[in-house]
Amino acid sequence: MLSGAWLLHSVRLAAALGMAIVVMQAPAVTANIRRHSLQLMRSSGEDIAPRKASAQRFYGIPIENEEGFVTRLRAVESSNAETFGDALAREKSLHASYDRIARDPDLWRPITAARDVLKRRHRRATSDRPNGVREFRAAARSVVCRSDPGLAGGSWAR
Repeated sequence: MLSGAWLLHSVRLAAALGMAIVVMQAPAVTANIRRHSLQLMRSSGEDIAPRKASAQRFYGIPIENEEGFVTRLRAVESSNAETFGDALAREKSLHASYDRIARDPDLWRPITAARDVLKRRHRRATSDRPNGVREFRAAARSVVCRSDPGLAGGSWAR
């Protein structure tokens, strides 16, 4: 009886200590997520700007806003407009996710980041465009692996 009670208390103490360590590390992980999502937003913007400039140069479409630009580009070249629209949607999603994470208090940020990741996975699962998503995930994984190998599971990802 005494050893059973001792074992139960030991397990509960170990679980509490393990949970405390996980909770203490959550803000650091969230800071990495914020940093990487900012990096992804910048690289997405760097991808969109030349595509927009080349489409404007080749097709002479004025850039008043993104939606009007995509609509006019769709009339000329639908496949390019579709990928450009996907890139714009991805950039807006990254901006919204970054803003939500930055707006929340420090202890809620990991939960907000996890919710955003789960929502993105759900949207990807219901999406009918798997190729663009796979390419984006590969590019994102590449950025994360190069910037912080610890997040990717080691230095093998370089």
